[in-house]
Amino acid sequence: MAVDPVTAKMLAQLAAQAATDKQAGKRLLIVILAPVLFLLLLIAFIVHLLTSPISMFVGWALGDGEVTAIKSFQQEYGYNQNIGIYDTDYINGSGQSYEGVVFTDGGMEVM
Repeated sequence: MAVDPVTAKMLAQLAAQAATDKQAGKRLLIVILAPVLFLLLLIAFIVHLLTSPISMFVGWALGDGEVTAIKSFQQEYGYNQNIGIYDTDYINGSGQSYEGVVFTDGGMEVM
């Protein structure tokens, strides 16, 4: 797309005038930088949404296997190791003494 010489000369004069006038230079800088910054922020926002752990959790929760996804997430990160005070394991284990017991079936001995 070629620009005729008259239009090119007029654009060059406007650019030179804008560069010499400080106020117009600031406006020109804002006009150039505003769309660029908006585009960069939009791209960063989209990347954040795609890589956010919350969006991954929502993707798991809205699917058909939401219960299995949540259970596997809990098992993978160790969030299922909490025992409540009304759980059977807690009630049966409270007051037990483990003095002298050595656990050897794991990777290391625990006393």
